[in-house]
Amino acid sequence: ILGLENGANDYLAKPFEPKELLLRLHNILKMNKKKQNIPLLGGFVFAPQNGILKKGGETIALTSAEVQLLMCLAKNISTVVSREELGNLLQTDNLRSVDVQVMRLRKKMLGENQNQSCIQTVRGKGYVLVGE
Repeated sequence: ILGLENGANDYLAKPFEPKELLLRLHNILKMNKKKQNIPLLGGFVFAPQNGILKKGGETIALTSAEVQLLMCLAKNISTVVSREELGNLLQTDNLRSVDVQVMRLRKKMLGENQNQSCIQTVRGKGYVLVGE
């Protein structure tokens, strides 16, 4: 009881079955993964641990390059990431290809709402992902 009062999520009394311990650990890890989703503008939710982008329960298909870009931007949410850094991530020296990948990702995310994108361009610096 003292452990739970001090913030413990769960406890297991001795003697216990090893399988029960594994199941409890699995459930705790599963709960923590759900908490790592990043809400974005426009009702999008990005799960960086598995690279899934959803809007209203619908999964949006992303290419591996788009997942890499979104993961990098999500790790640095609300912080400008340079085009050069994104180019290194995509293993290209052509920064124009970074712009094209960002444009394609924006297009998938905008859909009907053409007014607001959660990926903003910071002129002369790079791109920034805006959370809700």
